[in-house]
Amino acid sequence: MAKTYNSMDDFIKDFDKNVKQVQTKLEENKVWDEFGWEIVETIKKRTRQGFGVESNEASKKKLDPLTTKYRNRRKSLKKQGRLSTDATPAKSNLTLQGGMIDSLAPKRIDDGVRVEPTGEHNKDKTKWNADKGRSYLHLSKPEIKRLTKSFNDKLDKILDKIFG
Repeated sequence: MAKTYNSMDDFIKDFDKNVKQVQTKLEENKVWDEFGWEIVETIKKRTRQGFGVESNEASKKKLDPLTTKYRNRRKSLKKQGRLSTDATPAKSNLTLQGGMIDSLAPKRIDDGVRVEPTGEHNKDKTKWNADKGRSYLHLSKPEIKRLTKSFNDKLDKILDKIFG
């Protein structure tokens, strides 16, 4: 049965209390952390498959092919055992040795979470790649849809615990 209120002030106080409970549960259950790492894994997987996304909600697109000179460099690194196991000499996937992609981490912000590389060197490499048309930190529309559903499922569980 729905709760009735004597005044709008009573409703607002109760609503504020419930919102604070939800916020507390989100933090206690580390939902933002888990969600952030889920985004990180989505970006890593797609990028290692050779795809990037130029802006949020854009379609994923194949990363530009490697130049012959760069393919030869990667072949040399592979022979030396210095090419990432996630990379091949010919496939463009922004993973030479894996440092930039592996440095991705979620960062908690006021209204959610942001994913970015850690370390100045990796941030510089990300910017350099973006300037060259190889953006990878954005999410495609299907990725956003899947991640939103995942987050909503987590939120529903919390709301069920609070409101029964």
